[in-house]
Amino acid sequence: MRLSEKIGKAFTPAGILSVRRGIGRLLHPQPVSKFLRHIPPAAMDAHLAKYGHLMQPGENWAKYLDAARWLKLNIRRAQDLRLDREKRALRILDLGSGAGYFLFVAKQLGHGGMGIDVPHPELYGSMFDTLGLQRVVAPVEAQKPLPDALLADGKFDLVTAFSIEFNKHAPWGMWKAADWDYLLTDLRDRFLNPGGKIYFDLNPNYDGQFMTPDMAEVFQKRGASVDRRSKLTFDPVK
Repeated sequence: MRLSEKIGKAFTPAGILSVRRGIGRLLHPQPVSKFLRHIPPAAMDAHLAKYGHLMQPGENWAKYLDAARWLKLNIRRAQDLRLDREKRALRILDLGSGAGYFLFVAKQLGHGGMGIDVPHPELYGSMFDTLGLQRVVAPVEAQKPLPDALLADGKFDLVTAFSIEFNKHAPWGMWKAADWDYLLTDLRDRFLNPGGKIYFDLNPNYDGQFMTPDMAEVFQKRGASVDRRSKLTFDPVK
């Protein structure tokens, strides 16, 4: 990319937001060691003994045994959402919560919440126990309401979904715009407190694109702002 193009991107709304986030991280550092020391070493050693042989250069679920790596990524996510500077404790619902590192970082920053994910691989459940987190074991399915069990302790101030896979498993393939619209309506009507926000960080579709034009249209109608193609903030959800 030419220098002129880089300068041009820096002055777009997404570029300005990225710069602001970078400055925020510099002014409010959150070292990995601060979080890593709250993970019981004996429990991680047990996970490594059980699953470590599955770790490989490729990217499979055993990658989450590298706690420092995933803490670093999720600290950045939490900082970009200003959870390290939020003055009140938020309740967070994390869709497709995986091994739980984002919720764990949020917990160490004074927040609480709940995850939801499928039962396999079993490492995810073991990590939730190790990190002292709560989750509901269930899929996130197209055109189906999320389970009521998520509301056991009340509604949420923030709903997140990072690098999700659940949208790839609809019976007809990738989620369509109507499927996302259904999920957003369910979250707005049943799960969000007044003024609550939603933040999605999408994985690319099989064609490398993060959203189709009809998906983008739905997201725009629902009040989303788009950051760097894959990141969507609904503030508030329409």
